[in-house]
Amino acid sequence: MIQKKFLRLPISGIIVSDSPFFIPSLEPLEALTLSLQKLGQLTPVYVQSYKQSYRLVTGFKRLDALKQTSMEYIDCYLLSQTISDLALFEFVLEENRVQRDFNVIEISHILARLSETYKLPRRSIIDNYLPLLGLGRREKLYQVYISLRKLPLAWKRALIEDVVSPELAWKMSKAEEESRALFLDMVFILRLNKKLQKEFWHLLRDIASSKACRIGEIIQQTDFQNILHHIKLTPQQKASKVKDHLIRLRYPQYSQVQDRLDGLLKKFKLPPTVRIQPSPFLSDDIFHFYFRAKTTEEYIEHLDRLNHLAEKEKIDQLFELVK
Repeated sequence: MIQKKFLRLPISGIIVSDSPFFIPSLEPLEALTLSLQKLGQLTPVYVQSYKQSYRLVTGFKRLDALKQTSMEYIDCYLLSQTISDLALFEFVLEENRVQRDFNVIEISHILARLSETYKLPRRSIIDNYLPLLGLGRREKLYQVYISLRKLPLAWKRALIEDVVSPELAWKMSKAEEESRALFLDMVFILRLNKKLQKEFWHLLRDIASSKACRIGEIIQQTDFQNILHHIKLTPQQKASKVKDHLIRLRYPQYSQVQDRLDGLLKKFKLPPTVRIQPSPFLSDDIFHFYFRAKTTEEYIEHLDRLNHLAEKEKIDQLFELVK
């Protein structure tokens, strides 16, 4: 057990600059500041003697919040100077972990601190610290999470709010800043869930690769922007139209055949109870025929309609399209 001694110190005398224990956080201080103003400081911070003063070990947000009040002193627990910096950082992690889960950006900074400040081997971090952070011992997750701290602020907030996945953010971190910003704007405008985000990302990536352009250039195209900012469409309707637009850009030949197929089926003038459907993405030359009937007469009527199309070689035209 770590030995500690209670002290009350002037706030101005606490050193926080270049602290090896600091874990950056984007959480607002307003609620904590109001609590301190109303109830006072309920939980002491931890400090250690350092260069004839005291350096903060835990409680960085509490100290920042106290500075927003009229308080001049801070309650502290003094830790022994004999404790190593790494042992203290592990203590910081444990103290925070028992109170709440770290968000993804905090985890990113923790991994970077272990790697860059404490010079721990990558394998040691994966084996000994990732499980403590709820990530198992997966090397891919180490690679993903340690990079997230370098993302723009808007992406960090989206990650913390669980709007986007760490894996997608990691992939987008390799794109240009403008492309990242435009993609995130699209996510919010269309209210895309994570599955659709991933699907749209793959389509945009493949289109950009085939056309030798940037993802941002595709999103900025007039047709794309007209869909995004159409005032009469719901986010779900916009998302459906954007997906169709991306599929057309990604698979132009398929889209041409699909348009011809749609036009041909429209000429058949089938009732809503009869449907002719090709295989997904026209992956083969098979068509599926569906119909609904409440009576024998209606059943025979549907069969007669389809047989009539076959006799006039209309059905043959369908199969010619997908050969």
